[in-house]
Amino acid sequence: MGEDLDNIDRRIMYELYVNSRMPLSALAKKMRMSKQRLNYRIQKLYREGSIKAFITMIDRAKLRYTFDMFCYEISPYSELQEKTIFKKLLALNPSMLFKCDGKWNLMIGFVIPNVYELAEKQQQVHFLLRGHMVNEFHFLHMKSLRFRMPLSDEEIRAPIFSIGIQSQPVILDDKDTKILSALSINARASYLELSKKLKMPPETIRYRIKQLEKSRVIQGYSISVDPNLYGAHHYRIYVKLNVPDSKTFDSVLSYVSTMPTVTRVVTMVGEYNFFYDAVVSGGSELRKIKEHIAHKFFKYLVEQEPIRIYEEYRYSHFPAI
Repeated sequence: MGEDLDNIDRRIMYELYVNSRMPLSALAKKMRMSKQRLNYRIQKLYREGSIKAFITMIDRAKLRYTFDMFCYEISPYSELQEKTIFKKLLALNPSMLFKCDGKWNLMIGFVIPNVYELAEKQQQVHFLLRGHMVNEFHFLHMKSLRFRMPLSDEEIRAPIFSIGIQSQPVILDDKDTKILSALSINARASYLELSKKLKMPPETIRYRIKQLEKSRVIQGYSISVDPNLYGAHHYRIYVKLNVPDSKTFDSVLSYVSTMPTVTRVVTMVGEYNFFYDAVVSGGSELRKIKEHIAHKFFKYLVEQEPIRIYEEYRYSHFPAI
């Protein structure tokens, strides 16, 4: 990972990537260090941006929510205009907001319960980007598989988290929704902190979180990491295929998932069939990955469109209230 991170920091980040809600006492025991020293390091990693956010992996499919991503090619604007636009976009309460470079240079995503709210969000984005929007692309995210932590040496190829798998819906009440919303902002929030914020007894919150975990609405807890801080490059490569059946499609996904630099694979509805996230040292390494996939699946591959993600303004799996 980065030159400024020692082996202890790397291990802490890896453990939090797998479970960012692990109690401090349990993590300290695992790390063989005091809680005070561990907490200091975690807070330092967060303050310096090595850890961007503590995220809760919420399976929107179980709640019958959809995740819609809008990708925009926008014309140049001043630094002040950019700050103003992104501030206003954040006020729309997106689940994801990225600054990027490539076919499009802005991505904004919403976890949304119905098409009417989606249409309203899209209209609001259009208004904020008026005079700058050149092209718009809309994708519906389906199944999402998350693998190893970016820049880690851990060779985990089985998905750590799987979201969007078709299953029986789970009905939430208002209290469950508020708990999920609060956890989506900070997965490490204590029961006492959640109790003060939501005005519910800690025991109620603890019980409801356990039930949400049991029903797999909450798939787990992780962290968001910015590879750009350590000289690496975060690319999202959109792939268009022409395959005869789902079996062939699944074989492509399985193969891409085994590649060491791939951290995430997401199937989608739209112009492309899926995308994969790759953390690489530079353009030459990215070209090798793309060529490898192209040679392996030349019969079915139509296009691979790489987008470099420069800055992550927000990353979550449920709308904040």
